[in-house]
Order: sequence, then C-alpha cells, then structure tokens
Amino acid sequence: MCASGAALGVNAPGTGTMSSQYQQTTHHSDVLEEHQLLHHGHVSGHSPEIVETKRSYQGEQGQCQRRHTGAEAGDQGQTTAHFHQNGHDSGQLGHRQSTRLDVLAELSRIAATEGAQLIVWPELGLGFDPQVEHTGELISLAAETDAYLLIGYGLDDPRGWRNEMVMLSPQGEFLAVYGKNHPTSPGEPRIITAGVYPVYDTPIGRLATIICNDVHFTNTSRRLARAGAQLIAVPTLEISGITLEQVAQSVMRAVENRVAVVKADVAFSSAIIDPYGKIVALRNASPQGAAFTLTADVPIGSGKTVYNWLNLDWMGWLNLVGMVFFSFGAKWLEKKVR
Repeated sequence: MCASGAALGVNAPGTGTMSSQYQQTTHHSDVLEEHQLLHHGHVSGHSPEIVETKRSYQGEQGQCQRRHTGAEAGDQGQTTAHFHQNGHDSGQLGHRQSTRLDVLAELSRIAATEGAQLIVWPELGLGFDPQVEHTGELISLAAETDAYLLIGYGLDDPRGWRNEMVMLSPQGEFLAVYGKNHPTSPGEPRIITAGVYPVYDTPIGRLATIICNDVHFTNTSRRLARAGAQLIAVPTLEISGITLEQVAQSVMRAVENRVAVVKADVAFSSAIIDPYGKIVALRNASPQGAAFTLTADVPIGSGKTVYNWLNLDWMGWLNLVGMVFFSFGAKWLEKKVR
C-alpha cells in the first residue's frame, strides 16, 4: 500500500525557535530569527538542485513507482515524500513570523503540485501555536493543497516550553498534538506536552510523528507502531557534522517497527526510508546548508515486527554484557582452564 507525502525544511544551520532558557544554554540566541526564515530557491537567490530518476519499486503490500525528483508530480495513490531546503542567507534576519509562514505555505503548494498528500514541516518551523495564530490561513492552505499538513512549532507558554507537531487535515480539522518526548541535551527544557502518542487514521494510511531527539530512543517509535502507525515522520533540527547520525537512527527505527520514515531537517540531511530500512532517497547538504528538493515514493509499512511485539531492547543490553564479559574476562577464563 502506498500514500503521498512531503517534508519541508528551512535554511538556517544549527538554529531554532527556542525558549529563552534553551537559547542561553545552547548559545543560539544570536541566530534565533535566522532559523525562522524559510527560503525557497527563488526567494533566497539559490536555485534548488533537482535530481530525476525513476524505477519500479516492489513494496511490502504492493507495487509503486519510486521518484527522486524536484519537479515531477507524484502518481495517484503513491507515497511521495518531498524535502525543500535552502542555503544560508544572514541578510534576511529579523523577518516576521508571517514571512516565515508565507514561504512555508509556498513550499507546501509546490509539494502539492508534485503529488504530496502528506506535507511535513520541520521541527520548530514556526514560533507560534497554529491553533491560536494564523489559523484561518493554515486551514485555507490545507484545503488548497488538499493535503495533510504536519506543522512543527515551538514557543514559551506560561506553563513552560512547547516543542510540538500538529496535524491539520484537508478538511480544516486540527488533530491531536504531539509533544517532543526526549528533550535535546544539553539545554532543552522539558516539553510540557510530552507523553501523548497520537496516530492519525487517514485515507492515505495511519500516520504519526516523533521529533528530532526522539529518534535516538526506541520507545517512542515502538509505541506509535504498536498503536498502528505505518509511516512515522522525523522532523529534526541538526547541526553541521552530525547530520547522517540521525539518518542512521531513522533507518534503525524503520526496520525495528516495519514503518516508512520521512526524515526532514531544517538545513542538512534528509532521507526517505522504506519499512525495511532501505534509503529510497537521501541528500546530505553542505556544512553551510544547501538548497535542494528531495522527492520519492515509498510504501507504507505494517507496523508489526517481532521486535516491537516482544519489546526486545533487552537483547541489546545482553549483547553489551556479553561484549564486556568476553573482552575483560577472557584472560581470567584462560587462567582458570589452565
């Protein structure tokens, strides 16, 4: 079975919409506004690099065509994952939230013309709650694109820090909010909305999301897969130098849970991964962040494996104990045998 999806990214390397505490701890306050600028190639002066390939792909539950392109429209009924990303432009600092929203909206329209039915925005893509501000614009955008919008945002709340994703349906309904469960260390405050694991039952499949550092932990993806998720989004906010590490983690979560994964970063690596861990499409940007579009068709998974059914994390700990024992106990065993 296949669906259609897209991931949108921003350009500013290593920055984010963060609480004041997080800004101070991570020394990101000087580039806070920069992360919030969303530059499509025509806006920032960079031309998106486009790669086009086609091939047949036999999915777990059927046949679908895989595309890796920045221009072609996706076929009906396929999963098309898009990632739009652009280079560094420090001269645009100070733009308002409405400007960021305008550019993300334009990227969403582009993704929709390429066949996207699910459009994933990046971690901390906006600095406001979309159910409180610019709500009408977003509802209109969902209707215009006829797509599910998975919107990332972060803000300080009187109760504390919120780093969240929310799904907006084409019919204009906001679905359940997902709050990041594993704050990024060091420095990110506890997310006050953590602890909820929604799975969105849609005509294109059962969809879910985690956020950035959650991908380093097996429990978040496993819990969503056991609840029926077939595709899990991984919006991230990375820094240069470690970009492919989260791609590797995304591959592991796909295999463990038999789910498709769409990883979309603000400026660096993005990947589209099938339920067997095969990287269908990958682009790792330059250290400064680069403009590109990543598009692919990918089958959704079953969300069912022996690993997540039996919660086999204990096998990893058993392997660690065995490695330590045989590494340091070999000489002791040899003496005992003699």
